[in-house]
Amino acid sequence: MSALLRTKRIAWALALLLATVVLSFSYVSGRRYLNALYWVEHTQEVVHTAEVVPAGVRDLESGARGYAITGDTTFLEGRDATRRKVDDAVERVRFLVRDNPSQLARIARVEQAVHAKLAFVAQNIALREREGAAAVETRMASLEGKVLMDQLRASVLDLEREEQRLLERRSAAAARTQTETIVAISAAAALMLALLGMSFYALQREAREVREAAAELAESEERYRVLVENVSDLVAIHGSDGELRFVSPSVETLLGRTPTEMHAMSAWSLLHPEDTASVRYSLQKFQSGEVQSGVVTCRLRRRDSEYRWFEFKVARVNGEDGQLRHYQSAGRDVTVRRQLEQRLAVQAEELRNLSLRDGLTGLYNRRGFLELSQQVVRVAEREKHGLALLFVDLDGLKRINDQLGHGFGDRAIGEAAELLRSTCRATDLVARLGGDEFVVLASNVDSESVEILKGRLERALADVNRQPRREYSLAFSLGVASFDPAAPIAMESLLVEADARMYEAKARRQRPRSRPAGALPSVA
Repeated sequence: MSALLRTKRIAWALALLLATVVLSFSYVSGRRYLNALYWVEHTQEVVHTAEVVPAGVRDLESGARGYAITGDTTFLEGRDATRRKVDDAVERVRFLVRDNPSQLARIARVEQAVHAKLAFVAQNIALREREGAAAVETRMASLEGKVLMDQLRASVLDLEREEQRLLERRSAAAARTQTETIVAISAAAALMLALLGMSFYALQREAREVREAAAELAESEERYRVLVENVSDLVAIHGSDGELRFVSPSVETLLGRTPTEMHAMSAWSLLHPEDTASVRYSLQKFQSGEVQSGVVTCRLRRRDSEYRWFEFKVARVNGEDGQLRHYQSAGRDVTVRRQLEQRLAVQAEELRNLSLRDGLTGLYNRRGFLELSQQVVRVAEREKHGLALLFVDLDGLKRINDQLGHGFGDRAIGEAAELLRSTCRATDLVARLGGDEFVVLASNVDSESVEILKGRLERALADVNRQPRREYSLAFSLGVASFDPAAPIAMESLLVEADARMYEAKARRQRPRSRPAGALPSVA
């Protein structure tokens, strides 16, 4: 009996010794495993923080582009906050890699790339304020901004790759230690299996139940936390296929439908047909993991069949294994804002058109002509076809004003404008430069086409002047200058040339003899 007791004591002593060894190895392995986990979290934080930098810079660039295109300073709101966010992200990454000289050099290159890109954005804003949207469009077309953005992304990617390489080396070292520890623990555990098997099984089962209960509790808490924090918004949780799993009661106010009705119908059936493709595209990005969170704007159909604009903030929620668990979204009705933006855009376009039009004739004014003529010239240079600039002077306007009054003078100007508009082609650019001066910029013409146009003008003038009981007659003096795409010149120079030829034509017409009384004027 004493021998059995002694044997048991020796066995328990050996078991205790083995347990001590196991615990020691477990402690060492656990420390190294925790260290590996720390570096995993460290790398994730570096990568996540670094990704904030190009995202913030892209937001600043998008706002500047919106401002450049529309001139709306709303696009520049929040610029300072986004800039601070970018600077904070750079400083946070610098702090995280402070013990690694090579990474410090990389974050310095990232910061240089950020400064270069933000300087480019600031120059675009300043250029928009000085010279207008066309100058900014030209500068954007140079691809300088894309090159700077690519350099920034490359710098951030280099930083992230180095961090991943460091993590892989540390993880490999931790894995080797863990393997060695597992081998030792396995040898000791073989002798203790009879004593600890049932306890281990029971503990594993309890731990699994605790984890499942904790996951369910976390999901429940997350669901109700989102609901409480966004009670006035349309809050929803979607499965990986985009279908609803949960929707907040606010849906009844916003869409006129109860949560039960929403669950019974497909979420896709509420989408406006024109928005389905864009929403599916966004969903694919969330499903692939390319995008973790973002904003989706679409129209949803209410019970009364009215479509309302909603702006959703959507986030991808992953499980412990990193796989997609569900999406959560919070959206608000932005229909009024969208309508206001559309009205503002229409008003802006109307104001722009008014600034380019002559108030008396409705033709383009000098500013409108010079702006639109640049587009015509670019097309001519690209397609290698000629242009003709006709400088038209309304003769005798001063005599009409002096003898009949300015009302008749304005009527003569209006008749001249209408005559030019109806005689020229729809593709020709017709404008009133001011006073009695008009211009016609005709595309894809040659000398024969110009003569045909002059002939049409002369016949149209004759038809107008034959009308009975007219108080005055109309007459034009006309000069023509040609634009050769192979040897382009500035539009202002072309105007000066056509103006000079118009005066030459007027002098030639008046030099031989005065027009007989009652004769119909013609185009010179």
